Amino acid sequence: MFDVLLGICDEGRLTDPYGRATTFRSCVIIMTSNLGGEQREAFGFSPDRTPLYSHAVREFFRPEFFNRLDAVVSFESLQPRTIEAITRKELGEIAKREGFQRARLRLRWSDRLIKRLAKTGFDARYGARPLQRVLEKEIVAPLAKYLLSDPSLRDGEIEVDCDDEGKIRINPRRIRALSNDFLRAI
Repeated sequence: MFDVLLGICDEGRLTDPYGRATTFRSCVIIMTSNLGGEQREAFGFSPDRTPLYSHAVREFFRPEFFNRLDAVVSFESLQPRTIEAITRKELGEIAKREGFQRARLRLRWSDRLIKRLAKTGFDARYGARPLQRVLEKEIVAPLAKYLLSDPSLRDGEIEVDCDDEGKIRINPRRIRALSNDFLRAI
């Protein structure tokens, strides 16, 4: 990968195995990384000190590649409330899936569940990337099994919560007469 990026930085173009070339001469390439992000937790830095991201990037990349980078921009580490906001957004995307919409099922998430998922789905080294796997394993799969066990479940609300040990609980409520507000929200 570094050799490909070096070619782009040196020649301003990329050639595939068939000889087709793509020019990068008028491009700005932005690369993101969590390099150095784990240092904050690993070495016990206080929250107001910033880890040495540039040093971690310099150590990771070969000198000939690092010297072609115009800038290394450091961002603040994700805070717990930000991770919880990301978790809420991802859970909202799950609730918008076609199967729930078709069955007119609305999903509600408890705050305790959101805090637990945010904590489980965050890693100082990888950021919030593991959150997708946690959501698939702990929310999507149990919900799918539950819905398969009761295919007649329609027109209702499903509250998803967790107990003190972290076990997921799915609590359905059937709604007899759906209000127009609810139908518009779906």
